[in-house]
Formats: sequence, structure tokens, C-alpha cells
Amino acid sequence: MRHVFVPKHKLDGLVQWLGGEEATMKKIIESVQGVPDGVYNGSNPLVRTIIGQTVHIRSAVIDGVFKSAPRTFRDVAREPRRMR
Repeated sequence: MRHVFVPKHKLDGLVQWLGGEEATMKKIIESVQGVPDGVYNGSNPLVRTIIGQTVHIRSAVIDGVFKSAPRTFRDVAREPRRMR
């Protein structure tokens, strides 16, 4: 998840306030629970306020699961849907 915490994303305040990158990532994942499935990218980010800071999340939610990895969104969108 190193790509999430690069300086250009300006998350250092959250990381410091929450006590580390792992706690910050947990808070980010918590904030997307219950959002509709979809790909949230630069033109359609998922905007959340976490401890007073606005965070633009560019990732995907597939079958209610937050996907954030160094893969293209096309790869995530092509994954087979899980049976319910």
C-alpha cells in the first residue's frame, strides 16, 4: 500500500493523528463500507471525510469488497463476480 501514502496524497496528518499507516488504511476501508459497487477513479472519486480531512479515494468496490492494489481498474472489473 506504499502508493497510498506518497507525499502527493497529503495523508501525513491522518497518519500522524491515527498513529500509523495501518491504522489510517483501516479507517479508509471503514469509510467505504456500504458504498455501491463500482470503480472510483480520478473523474469519479469516492469522497470521504475522515477525522475532518477530505479524502478522495480512487479504487474499486466489487461485491461490497474494497479493492486497492497496484493493478489496473480494468483487471479488477474483469474479475468474475462471486456467487452469493
